[in-house]
Amino acid sequence: MKQKNSQDIEAITRRKVEQRYDARQELLQHALPFVIVNVVLWGIWLTSGAGFPWPIFVTGGWGIGFLSHGLDYYNKHGRGAQKREAEIEAEVQRQLSLTHTAEARDRLSDEGEAGAAVYSLENFQGSGLRLSDDGELLDSQSG
Repeated sequence: MKQKNSQDIEAITRRKVEQRYDARQELLQHALPFVIVNVVLWGIWLTSGAGFPWPIFVTGGWGIGFLSHGLDYYNKHGRGAQKREAEIEAEVQRQLSLTHTAEARDRLSDEGEAGAAVYSLENFQGSGLRLSDDGELLDSQSG
């Protein structure tokens, strides 16, 4: 595995920060025309007699796109990304612990197969106790 030096890490970090900054700028560039155009359209509607609220179609359609853009930013660069990363890290740790547990279980079962002869009936040594007819536990040496 190739080790990353400090220049590589700095370049990667810089690129991530620039991507986040660019995405924020794009979101703001989307928000400004959305607000201006909608204010103008609703102003026209109000001054033209306020009949059927036709600007609702522009506001609704464009609002869906703007909301989608905002959610995209949130999930890629905001707290959604942080939450996603934390969930991924937790799942990776869980999977690693399951893998290590499975490896340990396999190791024990492999060792257990070698030691299984210890528990075979041929190697059984009685404890010297027996059960009497009335249910008492007696030493097998005694009558």
